[in-house]
Amino acid sequence: GKNSEEEYAFLLNIIKSLNKEIYLREYTYLDFYSCQMIVPDFSEVYPIEDMVYNNKNSGKLIRDMVLHFEHYEATEILETIETLDDSLNVELYIGVIFEHKFSLGEFRAQLLLNAQMYEEAIAVLENQNNALGHVVAQLLRLNLGEHIWEEYEEALENIYGKIALQKAINIIEQKEFLINRTLHSHYYNMLGLFDKLEEKKSILGK
Repeated sequence: GKNSEEEYAFLLNIIKSLNKEIYLREYTYLDFYSCQMIVPDFSEVYPIEDMVYNNKNSGKLIRDMVLHFEHYEATEILETIETLDDSLNVELYIGVIFEHKFSLGEFRAQLLLNAQMYEEAIAVLENQNNALGHVVAQLLRLNLGEHIWEEYEEALENIYGKIALQKAINIIEQKEFLINRTLHSHYYNMLGLFDKLEEKKSILGK
């Protein structure tokens, strides 16, 4: 086609000629338009049930560990993810959408904190692009050096801010987590879409 509109119309006619339905999800993040098109039984690489519920990729093996790590031994998960790269995007790897993305390194650091493996946690935190993690690492260094961090409280507040400092303390004391696993509404919407497709398929199959 001469332009995007003609190409879209051409492809849409192909889909219609195959008696397929097309679902369009539009995004306007940062004022940049993009869209995702789904054609059931045609566009997906795997069947819908495999994509959503029975994902066969290796991320499925650790999905529950990520979403519910407090129900596992931290050392068990650390052993499971030992060979994975710290730069890995966790939500892409396990097939979900979080409100706040985090890397495998940040997840590893959280587990090391849970296991009170502080020297290892510092090494990981200092290699992550997470400002709050750097505050946690600094406090851990003070603790491991047998310094009383309260003596540096005013200076630390001036550098990092009172809110960030208190949050870092809460993370070390395991009152809060370094990572946020809250699932994004887009993920629930996608699951709802796939459920509706499955329901429609079951009705048509009767």
